[in-house]
Amino acid sequence: MRTSHVPLVLLLATVLDECRSFHAATRHARKLQPLKANAGGLVDTAYDGAGYAEAARVRIQHGHAAAVPIYRRLLQHNPQDTSAATRIAASEHSLEVLSRVGWPYGQLGASTNRSWEEDIAKLQEVLKSSHYDHCSIREHIFGLPTGIDELAGESDVQSLERYKHAYPFGPTYARPLVAGQSLDPSRLIGGPETISDGNGWLRSLQCLSTLFILSSCVPKQTFVESVVGGGETLKLLRRLSIILFEDDWVVPLVHLFPMDVPVPPLRSMSSDRHDGVPCLVLMTDLHPTVLGMTSIPALGSAQEEGAVMYIGPDSLALVHHLHASMPRFAEADHEFGRILDVCTGSGVQALATLAMLDSPGINGQPPRAIYFQERRIQAMILNLILEERS
Repeated sequence: MRTSHVPLVLLLATVLDECRSFHAATRHARKLQPLKANAGGLVDTAYDGAGYAEAARVRIQHGHAAAVPIYRRLLQHNPQDTSAATRIAASEHSLEVLSRVGWPYGQLGASTNRSWEEDIAKLQEVLKSSHYDHCSIREHIFGLPTGIDELAGESDVQSLERYKHAYPFGPTYARPLVAGQSLDPSRLIGGPETISDGNGWLRSLQCLSTLFILSSCVPKQTFVESVVGGGETLKLLRRLSIILFEDDWVVPLVHLFPMDVPVPPLRSMSSDRHDGVPCLVLMTDLHPTVLGMTSIPALGSAQEEGAVMYIGPDSLALVHHLHASMPRFAEADHEFGRILDVCTGSGVQALATLAMLDSPGINGQPPRAIYFQERRIQAMILNLILEERS
């Protein structure tokens, strides 16, 4: 049996992916440009570019605490600002809460009988009940086409053209709000009158997408009335430290990135076998244009650790490449070699590979993922549990 060269390619590409993302994050952390209004609910506000740019400069050069009073004044002058970026920067406690993301309750010294793993399972149920997957978000939030295009490459089951409505596999086309921007929740999250038989989950999907993809804060009342589980889900997200509660606003502290990985197109499979699409949701730190930094205070220490890198177009391009390459190894009756995912971060490459290896006709060894910072390792563990992986 010949040895596949893909593991080495993936290893090197992952390292380059990490480096590109880090440098991009560093650049973005120093740029604050308002986005243009769109039909999805983003509205113009009294954006003071100079004021927000100065606040960002102080935060970068002198630290989070020094900039808190400046961001609070900006919120007073611009109360329409719903960006998580501003409210995180205006909170004295946000980074302390953020440092607890991904850590089991017992390691935080919390006196609770609740199980961290059980709470993650509850989060998974909320996401499933809300149809929080990329296909639903494409269709119901962004109005984009979904599903296999049966007319494209209909003579060739293996044609990647059939998957054009699946690309990209996650919402990298959605730009989160930056400090100073506003998104009117009432324009994006429908009222009770929009609910009909069969779509009771829609408001929950709209609210969760507003929080964890667009990085906009949502009023507490709107959250409780919209999201599956209401007030209990709000308590759950606070226990997991993935939201902050400030002035009756629910403030997202992370991205919950949905990613659908279609079954690799094999000639040996009939077209109806391509309907199965594993739906992954990965927790990452917020994009640096939101978080304003590329490092997070280490738990119980004055030191800092690297932020869990967001999933950008370069990360998904590597997943797309691997997905398109899978059939070549399956058709040649080769076992897909063991993959080493270096600098795994959120675990996107390893988890996407696991999803593909679950496909019929694909044989291979489970990938190994490594990292050297505890915070990122804990994020990977959380994502493994969220995806019910050992």
